[in-house]
Order: sequence, then structure tokens, then C-alpha cells
Amino acid sequence: MAEKNTGFPRFPEPYWYSALTFPSFSKLDTDLTTDILIAGGGITGITSAYLLAKQGIKVTLNEAGEILTGTTGHTTAKITAQHDLSYDQLITDHGEENARLYYEAKTDEMKLIKDFGENIPLNMI
Repeated sequence: MAEKNTGFPRFPEPYWYSALTFPSFSKLDTDLTTDILIAGGGITGITSAYLLAKQGIKVTLNEAGEILTGTTGHTTAKITAQHDLSYDQLITDHGEENARLYYEAKTDEMKLIKDFGENIPLNMI
């Protein structure tokens, strides 16, 4: 059965897309040597490539489409350490110490993302 054309895009574009200019890259058409190949230019792939490159590792990031336009681009990207229900469940299932460790990891994650956004060199994207 054919999909009904409603006039709406299949996946609505996030409102913030129009405010950003994403870099584009030509198709890879030569062989290259790399230490690590990362498939996917979402937040996980880009962050991994950035952190590895900071350690002096030669990283290649490969994205089939456009960076930050897949799952990452269509998420609310809620970055917080405030997960009331999660903490309640963590305490119940794993104890207060593990819930505290989770909070500290989330806080470190928020700092990493903030620093990453403020310090990424433009030639890295």
C-alpha cells in the first residue's frame, strides 16, 4: 500500500536546523591510512573522533550523509544530571553510592560537552 502524501515532510526538520550551517565534505575517492575509523557523524562519532585526535591518534570519521542530521539531529539532546526517577530507581536497585557515581558521571559529561562546544577547532569539523 502506498504512503498517503500529506504534504508534510516524512521526518520534520528540527527548528534549529535553519539557524546552523553544517560543513559539507566531498566523497572520499582515495585510499588513506588511519589508526581508527569511526562510522557515523552524530554526537557520539564526532565526540569520539575529537577525544581520540586530542590524544594524537589519527582518526577518520566517515558519515554516509550529512553530519549531525540523523538520530542526533532529530533528538531533543537533553543534557542534564537531573533525573529524579532514574536516581530513585538507581538507589533502589544499586544503592546510594552507585547513584552518586552516576550523578558524577553525568556532571562530568555536561562539562565535557560544554568544553567541547567552546573549544573544538573549526578544522576538526
